[in-house]
Amino acid sequence: MKGKDWQTFMFDPAGRCVERFLRLAERRFPDPAVSGAAYNYAFEKISNDDWRLLDGFTGRAQPGTYLMAVFSRLLEDYSRARFGRPRPPVWLKRMGELWR
Repeated sequence: MKGKDWQTFMFDPAGRCVERFLRLAERRFPDPAVSGAAYNYAFEKISNDDWRLLDGFTGRAQPGTYLMAVFSRLLEDYSRARFGRPRPPVWLKRMGELWR
């Protein structure tokens, strides 16, 4: 469903997307400095290239739901870029593939 006006949808006061994104970032990262940086990172990635990242929207979900899913994935990308991927302790790895 290309051609959706994501910018208007995002900043519509009735939809309160920006507030929801801020709360999502604050819940994921309790430190205010980190949550602010993560929010900025995700918002910048979504809005790059005329909102091209959202071109995969097919209309099978509500636009707000789709936007939240994309935003959540971007917060996780930020987390992995900043803190790395969580790794199990060595003793757990020695137990074999069971830990996965």
